[in-house]
Formats: sequence, C-alpha cells, structure tokens
Amino acid sequence: MIPDFNNIGLLPPYGYEGVAEIDGRSPYPTTLINFVERFAITAERTKLLQGFLDYRKNLRATGLDSGIQWIGGSFVEDCE
Repeated sequence: MIPDFNNIGLLPPYGYEGVAEIDGRSPYPTTLINFVERFAITAERTKLLQGFLDYRKNLRATGLDSGIQWIGGSFVEDCE
C-alpha cells in the first residue's frame, strides 16, 4: 500500500512505526493499477500517467514483460 503524503507533501520514507520498522518502508511495492488509482488525482497527473502507460506498453512490445520500475521525483509528491 502506498501511504498518504505526509505534512510536507512527500511520501514518508519510513512506515508509521519509525525507522526500525522493516515492513512499510519505502520503496512501496504496488501494482500498476493501484499506482494509477493512487496518483491519477488531477488532469495533469492523468496525462503524465498516460505517457507512462504508453512507455510501458512500448517496453512490452520489445519483449520486456517483467521487472521492477522505480518511480520518484515530483510525481510522487503533493506539489500541486
């Protein structure tokens, strides 16, 4: 599960129990569907997500159909 943004608009780097907690630490494993549901919260983000989905479609077309993808930066910040 991807947690809510913290009070400064970021995803918390650690779970709610503090740095000693292993479960709930970033990175937050998720499915593509859950990621889209979590971050498609504005028209601009939805447009960016469509580009991201197109990119992944192109990767699959080349035969790359498994792996891990990291997503960071301002897209996973509450910066609107």
